[in-house]
Amino acid sequence: MPFKLVGNISYCCHLGPDLNVKTKERYHADKEKQALEARHRQVQHTKKTDCPARFTVSQVIKFPAFKIEEDKESNRKAASAALKKAIETDASRVEAVVEYHARFPDITEHRYHPTSGQTAELQEPIDPRVKDQIVKLTLAGVRRVDEVRRHLATFVADELFRGQKPPPQTRHRFNPTDKDIRNLMKRTRDSTSGIAAEPAEVDDEALPPCADLPPRKKQRKTRLRTECASLLKEVTGLTYHLQDETFLETLKEQITDIREDIRQHVPHDETLPLSVLG
Repeated sequence: MPFKLVGNISYCCHLGPDLNVKTKERYHADKEKQALEARHRQVQHTKKTDCPARFTVSQVIKFPAFKIEEDKESNRKAASAALKKAIETDASRVEAVVEYHARFPDITEHRYHPTSGQTAELQEPIDPRVKDQIVKLTLAGVRRVDEVRRHLATFVADELFRGQKPPPQTRHRFNPTDKDIRNLMKRTRDSTSGIAAEPAEVDDEALPPCADLPPRKKQRKTRLRTECASLLKEVTGLTYHLQDETFLETLKEQITDIREDIRQHVPHDETLPLSVLG
């Protein structure tokens, strides 16, 4: 059967070569420039392991009306000539079937990372449908990671695996980490931050007034806020004495995660400043 190869595209393993090295280097260079730091900072370690495994997808157009009965060179030439003439006469009347052919690597072609077991499951990329659901939940106004996780569990069980046994919690593809969810929520909010919108009003009636709280709970919350503020103050003081740059990078990420957690637990307005009640 005559066919035409439209093109090929090659995909690498999700743990293959890091294709964003230059972007990461520019990002860190910009951060250094903003902070007026002269020293070169090492780019954060990536999950990439330079796995050489690749798979290829080819797009092919076949013309079934010009299929030959016997595979002979003369028959192939005759079918090719007839096809060219038909296309020149009226291409819209020529039946064409588009096919995609994929060549997947053997499991043994993967290198430098596990391919089975819990460790491999924890390294899986997040399913695009799960990512889309996180974006939808964020745009719908869901702000807390634990609430997104609760909705995701229902989505995976009722939509993706309806009538089937849900995947285990170790399947990162369907159970992203809190940090994954938090980062995707932040990117979604950042991408829509430039869209003009009316500021949300705080419904005071929907919030329980402090006076309605039992005295012990009020006292305990006040004590916990004071203790948290004291710990933050101590951490701030200790930070100025740190010299290990690698540890500072790690600490910065941890503090950033804590800050995002705090923002998501502040009611109604995530930019609301935290204060200590005395």
